[in-house]
Amino acid sequence: MSDTAAAVTAIRSRSVVLLGEALQDSSPLLDLGVDVEAAIAAAHDAGSTGYTTAVRTLVAALRRNVELRDAIHSKELKPADLVALPPEALATAEQRSARAAIEERAALKATVSLVGDAAVPTQDHVCPSCSSREVLKLNVGGVRDIGKSETWGSKDASDERARTRLHCKKCLVRVCILVACKLTQIPHT
Repeated sequence: MSDTAAAVTAIRSRSVVLLGEALQDSSPLLDLGVDVEAAIAAAHDAGSTGYTTAVRTLVAALRRNVELRDAIHSKELKPADLVALPPEALATAEQRSARAAIEERAALKATVSLVGDAAVPTQDHVCPSCSSREVLKLNVGGVRDIGKSETWGSKDASDERARTRLHCKKCLVRVCILVACKLTQIPHT
């Protein structure tokens, strides 16, 4: 056996033990660990980075997720199906709800209301969805109408871009675009 083959065999053997422990496999030969490791080896080249990453990910998930472990023990979930699960499915119910709460808070922070005096009707832009010119425009980032560069000058003034959020009044599509701003510099007297 070559050194490379011996190293791969050692990695696979250690992976079986880690998976068996994570699964709390009580069989003397860690049968569940062997089955899951074989599924990982079928999906990834044994000894590769993808293989070791998959082993580490599943070991961590199986140690903390009792429901996932029970599904493997009861044969509700086959080893090949376990290996194919996306990372979100490996999380515990508690982790999924925490992640959903974080995403919800992030969405609320990112949402900009177009209601009120901030949004301005414009015909300068066309809705990318329905080609209507009945859109509301709101500047949400980048260069302001009156910027420091107009007063003090800026070497990058011609390259500046601003983000503008458009809201189509006809089809209700919202889109964020980059708009080039041409700032005129006031000469110093």
